[in-house]
Order: sequence, then structure tokens, then C-alpha cells
Amino acid sequence: MQRVSVRPGITQKDSIPIPPQAPIVGETQALSLDNICLVDGSWTSIGQFSGIGWVWKDSTGKIQLMGT
Repeated sequence: MQRVSVRPGITQKDSIPIPPQAPIVGETQALSLDNICLVDGSWTSIGQFSGIGWVWKDSTGKIQLMGT
């Protein structure tokens, strides 16, 4: 594993290791999911209200159910 110094003057003992990376080979492939549930929320530190919502999509991307 290769080590790279964070700043000049910092010893090898204080350096951050760089993890090995696998080479990228071939074409990029898309991820295929059968069913997926997406969830999102919204709030602020000073707001009186917050919210959450979700949606279930099938393998064709069609919305099956959604709620808040």
C-alpha cells in the first residue's frame, strides 16, 4: 500500500494510506432493480414543520404506491 504525506515535514508514520483500486475494465454497466422504494425527507433547524415521502416503483419504473 502506497503512503502519501499529508503536508511537507510530516513523517511517514503520520501519513495517510492510499487504498488500492481495481482497474476499470470493459464497458460501464447499468444497475437493474426489480422493485425499489425511494424515501426523502425535508426539515430545517428553525422550521416548525418537517416532512417525509416515499414511492414504490416496479421494474419498469411505473409508480405502484406512494405516500407521505
